[in-house]
Amino acid sequence: MNESVAGRSERDELSPLRPRWEWSADEIKRIGRVVGMIAEHLTTLPQKPVFRPFPAELAANTWTRSRRS
Repeated sequence: MNESVAGRSERDELSPLRPRWEWSADEIKRIGRVVGMIAEHLTTLPQKPVFRPFPAELAANTWTRSRRS
């Protein structure tokens, strides 16, 4: 039996933390989708350019709009 010095078990000491780690099936599926997106991004990096310049038209539009404000 794992008893702490104060006589409380480790399970009792961890019980306030336990609800934070109880995930619903939907939460687990959502995290799984995110992991899939990360895996796809990382595995396709070698096929992608290292640098993609900001489109000139978009930069010009952004600059024009910000100067009007």
